[in-house]
Amino acid sequence: EQLMEEKKMKTIKFMVEYGAWPLWILDKDGFVIDTKMPEEWSDNKVLEGTLNKIQSLYESEFVNDGREFRFVGFKAPKEYDDYVELIKSARSQILKNLPSDWTFIDEVNDGK
Repeated sequence: EQLMEEKKMKTIKFMVEYGAWPLWILDKDGFVIDTKMPEEWSDNKVLEGTLNKIQSLYESEFVNDGREFRFVGFKAPKEYDDYVELIKSARSQILKNLPSDWTFIDEVNDGK
């Protein structure tokens, strides 16, 4: 049983934050190793594209012009709806591709 716990070292956290990629790779102690696509998924261009769109839409909710940084939200309800659909799609793709010995932490609030 301890051997199985030892093998389950890779953790993927799905989380949006300004200026950071939405996938976080954590070590066994929960510390961030990097925010990028895991090497094992480097050829998954569909997931990569979905995550890029999520990050772009998320960051469009902020003003960051060098003088001020503030949250302004989505400009239209359709932008929010698109964002929610992208979140659902990414979550589904992540879970579909997640190896059984990896841990998944979902910290994305899709408002539902």
